[in-house]
Amino acid sequence: MASGGQFLLLMWKNWTLQKRKICVTVFEILLPLFFGIILVLIRLLVDPTDYPQDTIWKNSNFSESGLNTIVYTRREILFAPNNTVIRDVMMEVESSLIAQNINLTNIGIKGFDTEKDLLDHHNLYPKNVWGAVVFKSNLSDANVKYDLRVSPVKPSDKWRTGLTYAFAQTTSPRNKDDDGGPPGYVETGFLLLQFEVDKAIIKKKSGQSNVFDDVVMHVKKMPYPPYVEDPLLTAIQSNLPLFLMLGFILYVIQLTKNIVFEKERKLKESMKMMGLSPIIYWLSWFVTALIYLVIACLIFTVLLAVPVGSHGSVLPNSDPTLMFFFFLCFAMSVIGLSFMISTFFSKANTGLFAGGMIYFLTYFPYFFLNNDDQYGAMTLAQKVMACLLGNVAMAFGVKTVAAYEGTGEGAQWSNFYKPPTVDADFTLLTAMIMLLCDTVLYLLITWYVDAVMPGDYGVAEPLYFPFT
Repeated sequence: MASGGQFLLLMWKNWTLQKRKICVTVFEILLPLFFGIILVLIRLLVDPTDYPQDTIWKNSNFSESGLNTIVYTRREILFAPNNTVIRDVMMEVESSLIAQNINLTNIGIKGFDTEKDLLDHHNLYPKNVWGAVVFKSNLSDANVKYDLRVSPVKPSDKWRTGLTYAFAQTTSPRNKDDDGGPPGYVETGFLLLQFEVDKAIIKKKSGQSNVFDDVVMHVKKMPYPPYVEDPLLTAIQSNLPLFLMLGFILYVIQLTKNIVFEKERKLKESMKMMGLSPIIYWLSWFVTALIYLVIACLIFTVLLAVPVGSHGSVLPNSDPTLMFFFFLCFAMSVIGLSFMISTFFSKANTGLFAGGMIYFLTYFPYFFLNNDDQYGAMTLAQKVMACLLGNVAMAFGVKTVAAYEGTGEGAQWSNFYKPPTVDADFTLLTAMIMLLCDTVLYLLITWYVDAVMPGDYGVAEPLYFPFT
């Protein structure tokens, strides 16, 4: 029989098996529908809020409010180098802070000859130190350069000076109800200490001690244009990858079980003895599974794109056709993973359990990588390596889509090959390419393992057969 005839016959066989398990088939379709509906319900419960006017904040005096209590418990300001000119400047800083009567009356300065000595002292007594100033130039220079460090409010806090914006952007102002949020320039006293050091330097260089007598310094956030605040973006980043993974899990379990069942019952080897091409065999299962997964992808796409009353859609700014193609890339990686898992087992029930377990475990690393600090610390190469797990590639893709949504632009064919922010290095195109690469990788492993481990009834090829 020609290859085309073999393929059609196997498709008829697979379709007949599906009709005999009508309940499982219906459930395979209903499962992604169920998780998609949950996202729609979340959309109904979360109301976007429209702010049609410019947002303008009031002035705040950072020397009188906003300081965390940790500033008051740490009394030392370290400085280097410890020479006469620098010490005069830092004594002026000390006097000014005490004179302001903001509960910093016990503050004290401590000088060191070198920056290394300063850091050694800080490492020995970190809980005593509020801040440190290291001068990098002479006060006689036209531009006085210095490094300024302050202790974080919490040990886990990071300054993130390498980022222009937070990775998880939203269409609303960041930390709109406080002084700006992390990393806490006001809360840690960074701005206060910087202002006092600058004042002392200017007084020293100008020779005028009263130059700031009539100056009052304020901190004020930049005005923000009209916007729509949508808390759903956080839910998308947290829940959509998990719902996608769970929505496809039954396909993995059933596909793995069906393939291993034919191996266990000698059906696969019997068909090969009658002249069936292994490529046609795997192709028939691939197309069969893809048909059902295309339906699942369409369900997810429609539910995410259709507006829900006045609330809008789950992904209001992203192109539905692009999202469908992204879901389709994930679906193909799911099929490839199921094929690969099936080659390692000869018992259907064992393959069923292993398929679901391994599929879930390939998502598990994302629980640790989802944190913005952890994700932001990864290089592009590390992210690409992590994407060798299809579920992680899918989750990174969804995280990137949420970032596109946060900019108000959404994931579009015109930008999916670009990072969503100036600080990002991962794109939706990268995720899609990695999902396709995962599919090819899983299929290559399937081809090799199926040849060298055909099961109890097949004839195994030697381990080096690809090179013969």
